[in-house]
Amino acid sequence: MRLRRSFKIVLLLVVAVLIYGMVGSGVFAAKKPAKQPCRKDLASCPDQGCGRDFDPNLNKLKDIGPTDKRAQGEPTRHTLGWMKNLD
Repeated sequence: MRLRRSFKIVLLLVVAVLIYGMVGSGVFAAKKPAKQPCRKDLASCPDQGCGRDFDPNLNKLKDIGPTDKRAQGEPTRHTLGWMKNLD
């Protein structure tokens, strides 16, 4: 009798873990339709990107290389806390 009770508890726990794993992994999640590309290939994309709400100079700033004249001196290090306080 005690063995059956223990078996039922273990079985219930295994089933609960399996269900939790399936729900957490997205097995039951709704599928999103694939986003269609706005250009046929990456070479056709403009340098500033295809989005609507963006800073057009952002990619220009990100693409500055270490040998570029605009990149002078050492990079400034900041903490994660500094980034969080930007808002």
